[in-house]
Amino acid sequence: MLLKNSLKVAFLGLVGFLILVYLTAPEQVQNKKAQEIEISALPEYFHVSNNDKYNYTKELFQNDYLIVLNHDAIAVFNDLDKFTDKKIVLAANISKAPWFIKKLGVSSEINRMYKESKFKLIFDDNGDLIKTLGLIDTAQNSYNIYKINDNKLIFQSRALVKRNALQEGISKEEKTKYINELLNQI
Repeated sequence: MLLKNSLKVAFLGLVGFLILVYLTAPEQVQNKKAQEIEISALPEYFHVSNNDKYNYTKELFQNDYLIVLNHDAIAVFNDLDKFTDKKIVLAANISKAPWFIKKLGVSSEINRMYKESKFKLIFDDNGDLIKTLGLIDTAQNSYNIYKINDNKLIFQSRALVKRNALQEGISKEEKTKYINELLNQI
Protein backbone atom coordinates (compact mmCIF):
# COMPACT_ATOMS: atom_id res chain seq x y z
CA MET A 1 0.00 0.00 0.00
CA LEU A 2 2.81 2.43 0.89
CA LEU A 3 4.59 1.63 -2.37
CA LYS A 4 1.41 2.22 -4.34
CA ASN A 5 0.89 5.65 -2.71
CA SER A 6 4.55 6.57 -3.29
CA LEU A 7 4.24 5.69 -6.98
CA LYS A 8 1.10 7.83 -7.27
CA VAL A 9 2.88 10.83 -5.69
CA ALA A 10 5.92 10.36 -7.95
CA PHE A 11 3.71 10.05 -11.04
CA LEU A 12 1.67 13.15 -10.14
CA GLY A 13 4.88 15.07 -9.44
CA LEU A 14 6.24 14.12 -12.86
CA VAL A 15 2.98 15.10 -14.58
CA GLY A 16 3.01 18.43 -12.73
CA PHE A 17 6.60 19.09 -13.76
CA LEU A 18 5.83 18.30 -17.41
CA ILE A 19 2.84 20.64 -17.34
CA LEU A 20 5.01 23.40 -15.86
CA VAL A 21 7.65 22.92 -18.58
CA TYR A 22 4.97 22.95 -21.30
CA LEU A 23 3.34 26.13 -19.97
CA THR A 24 6.61 28.05 -19.59
CA ALA A 25 8.24 26.99 -22.89
CA PRO A 26 8.70 29.87 -25.34
CA GLU A 27 6.26 29.89 -28.21
CA GLN A 28 7.58 28.88 -31.60
CA VAL A 29 7.59 31.75 -34.08
CA GLN A 30 6.21 30.75 -37.47
CA ASN A 31 6.55 33.96 -39.52
CA LYS A 32 9.13 34.36 -42.21
CA LYS A 33 12.07 36.70 -41.73
CA ALA A 34 10.94 40.18 -42.68
CA GLN A 35 13.17 42.12 -45.04
CA GLU A 36 11.93 45.48 -43.78
CA ILE A 37 10.26 46.38 -40.48
CA GLU A 38 8.91 49.71 -39.32
CA ILE A 39 10.53 50.73 -36.03
CA SER A 40 7.06 51.70 -34.79
CA ALA A 41 6.16 47.97 -34.94
CA LEU A 42 8.70 47.22 -32.20
CA PRO A 43 7.83 47.27 -28.49
CA GLU A 44 7.90 50.73 -26.89
CA TYR A 45 10.99 49.98 -24.76
CA PHE A 46 13.69 47.34 -24.26
CA HIS A 47 15.84 46.21 -21.36
CA VAL A 48 19.41 47.39 -22.03
CA SER A 49 21.84 45.03 -20.38
CA ASN A 50 25.01 47.10 -20.07
CA ASN A 51 23.29 49.97 -18.24
CA ASP A 52 20.68 47.69 -16.58
CA LYS A 53 17.67 49.86 -17.31
CA TYR A 54 14.92 50.18 -19.88
CA ASN A 55 15.34 52.48 -22.87
CA TYR A 56 12.70 53.69 -25.27
CA THR A 57 12.87 52.16 -28.73
CA LYS A 58 13.06 55.57 -30.41
CA GLU A 59 16.25 56.32 -28.42
CA LEU A 60 17.87 52.96 -29.17
CA PHE A 61 17.24 53.05 -32.88
CA GLN A 62 18.84 56.43 -33.56
CA ASN A 63 21.83 54.40 -34.72
CA ASP A 64 22.94 53.18 -38.14
CA TYR A 65 22.79 49.41 -37.54
CA LEU A 66 21.13 46.75 -35.41
CA ILE A 67 23.06 43.52 -34.98
CA VAL A 68 21.14 40.61 -33.47
CA LEU A 69 23.59 38.28 -31.74
CA ASN A 70 22.86 34.67 -30.92
CA HIS A 71 24.63 32.53 -28.32
CA ASP A 72 28.23 32.33 -29.66
CA ALA A 73 28.15 35.71 -31.43
CA ILE A 74 27.55 37.36 -28.04
CA ALA A 75 31.00 36.17 -26.95
CA VAL A 76 32.72 37.10 -30.22
CA PHE A 77 31.55 40.72 -30.60
CA ASN A 78 31.92 42.06 -27.05
CA ASP A 79 34.94 44.14 -28.21
CA LEU A 80 33.32 45.43 -31.41
CA ASP A 81 33.31 49.03 -30.15
CA LYS A 82 37.13 49.03 -30.11
CA PHE A 83 37.20 48.42 -33.89
CA THR A 84 34.67 50.94 -35.23
CA ASP A 85 33.07 54.32 -34.66
CA LYS A 86 29.85 53.39 -36.45
CA LYS A 87 26.64 53.86 -34.52
CA ILE A 88 25.47 50.35 -33.66
CA VAL A 89 22.93 48.89 -31.27
CA LEU A 90 23.34 45.21 -30.38
CA ALA A 91 20.70 42.71 -29.31
CA ALA A 92 21.41 39.55 -27.33
CA ASN A 93 18.92 36.92 -28.44
CA ILE A 94 18.52 34.56 -25.52
CA SER A 95 14.79 34.07 -25.89
CA LYS A 96 15.01 30.30 -26.45
CA ALA A 97 17.06 29.60 -23.32
CA PRO A 98 15.09 28.00 -20.46
CA TRP A 99 13.81 30.61 -18.02
CA PHE A 100 15.91 29.37 -15.08
CA ILE A 101 19.11 29.62 -17.18
CA LYS A 102 18.18 33.22 -18.14
CA LYS A 103 17.57 34.15 -14.52
CA LEU A 104 20.53 32.35 -12.94
CA GLY A 105 23.50 32.96 -15.19
CA VAL A 106 23.01 34.48 -18.60
CA SER A 107 22.16 38.03 -17.61
CA SER A 108 25.11 38.40 -15.22
CA GLU A 109 27.52 36.91 -17.77
CA ILE A 110 26.30 39.23 -20.54
CA ASN A 111 26.51 42.22 -18.17
CA ARG A 112 30.09 41.29 -17.34
CA MET A 113 31.08 40.89 -21.01
CA TYR A 114 29.47 44.15 -22.21
CA LYS A 115 29.86 46.38 -19.14
CA GLU A 116 32.54 48.57 -20.77
CA SER A 117 31.05 48.57 -24.28
CA LYS A 118 29.98 51.90 -25.74
CA PHE A 119 27.27 50.12 -27.76
CA LYS A 120 23.94 49.57 -26.05
CA LEU A 121 23.02 45.89 -25.78
CA ILE A 122 19.33 44.97 -25.82
CA PHE A 123 18.68 42.00 -23.54
CA ASP A 124 15.93 40.25 -25.55
CA ASP A 125 15.09 37.58 -23.00
CA ASN A 126 11.38 37.35 -23.82
CA GLY A 127 11.89 37.37 -27.61
CA ASP A 128 9.86 40.49 -28.45
CA LEU A 129 12.49 41.77 -30.87
CA ILE A 130 13.06 38.36 -32.48
CA LYS A 131 9.32 37.81 -32.95
CA THR A 132 8.85 41.23 -34.54
CA LEU A 133 11.78 40.66 -36.89
CA GLY A 134 10.44 37.20 -37.73
CA LEU A 135 13.74 35.45 -37.04
CA ILE A 136 13.12 31.72 -36.89
CA ASP A 137 16.63 30.54 -37.74
CA THR A 138 18.45 31.39 -34.55
CA ALA A 139 21.41 29.04 -34.78
CA GLN A 140 23.71 29.47 -31.79
CA ASN A 141 26.64 30.72 -33.91
CA SER A 142 24.74 33.13 -36.17
CA TYR A 143 24.10 36.86 -36.21
CA ASN A 144 21.88 39.12 -38.33
CA ILE A 145 22.62 42.66 -39.46
CA TYR A 146 19.92 45.27 -40.05
CA LYS A 147 20.46 48.75 -41.47
CA ILE A 148 18.45 51.44 -39.73
CA ASN A 149 17.15 53.95 -42.27
CA ASP A 150 14.07 56.20 -42.42
CA ASN A 151 12.56 54.65 -39.27
CA LYS A 152 12.86 51.17 -40.75
CA LEU A 153 14.99 48.13 -40.02
CA ILE A 154 16.19 46.73 -43.34
CA PHE A 155 17.64 43.22 -43.30
CA GLN A 156 21.16 43.31 -44.68
CA SER A 157 22.83 39.96 -44.04
CA ARG A 158 23.24 36.89 -41.88
CA ALA A 159 26.60 35.33 -41.02
CA LEU A 160 28.19 32.76 -38.73
CA VAL A 161 30.96 32.78 -36.14
CA LYS A 162 32.93 29.93 -34.60
CA ARG A 163 30.64 27.28 -33.13
CA ASN A 164 30.88 26.91 -29.31
CA ALA A 165 32.90 30.14 -28.98
CA LEU A 166 31.13 30.89 -25.71
CA GLN A 167 31.84 27.54 -24.04
CA GLU A 168 35.25 26.73 -25.51
CA GLY A 169 36.57 30.27 -25.92
CA ILE A 170 37.98 32.06 -28.93
CA SER A 171 41.46 33.41 -29.66
CA LYS A 172 42.09 37.12 -30.21
CA GLU A 173 43.08 36.40 -33.82
CA GLU A 174 39.80 34.57 -34.52
CA LYS A 175 37.80 37.28 -32.78
CA THR A 176 39.52 39.98 -34.85
CA LYS A 177 38.85 37.99 -38.04
CA TYR A 178 35.12 37.75 -37.31
CA ILE A 179 34.88 41.41 -36.30
CA ASN A 180 36.58 42.45 -39.57
CA GLU A 181 34.17 40.22 -41.53
CA LEU A 182 31.23 41.92 -39.82
CA LEU A 183 32.65 45.40 -40.47
CA ASN A 184 33.09 44.56 -44.15
CA GLN A 185 29.32 43.87 -44.32
CA ILE A 186 28.27 47.23 -42.94
